[in-house]
Amino acid sequence: MKKLFTLMALFMSTGVLAQEGARYKIHFVNTPVEIVLAEYAKISAKQVDLVQGVRLSVTITHDGVLTADECMQLVEKKLNEANVGLFPIGKDRMVAAWIDPELAPREPIAPAVTEDVLKEMQQRQRDAIREGLPTLPTPRNN
Repeated sequence: MKKLFTLMALFMSTGVLAQEGARYKIHFVNTPVEIVLAEYAKISAKQVDLVQGVRLSVTITHDGVLTADECMQLVEKKLNEANVGLFPIGKDRMVAAWIDPELAPREPIAPAVTEDVLKEMQQRQRDAIREGLPTLPTPRNN
């Protein structure tokens, strides 16, 4: 009977890459991309670096058993669908980066204060000062 090695992802996400001889079973559910890339690096025998700012969790599952090449292709396909590409930067080294940085998830940005809203806030602050009420600083557009 072949030995089955299982690697589990940590921190409330599920990730399993099991090796059975030269074949693999893959099951990553909401797993940080760093963990998926670490397993990809083991299969491909290449160093995989992650570009700063590439943060996401991915789900990659397959019910059957895959060869190493099939496993790598599945990981690459699912990463591409998530806008992450694996780019060779040498014989034994790759870098994972956003394919299209414009489509990368962004931190929410507070909306800018329009001139009309700014004027209304400034008027309310002047009114509050006249009435002797405490006031907060008024935002400024730069």
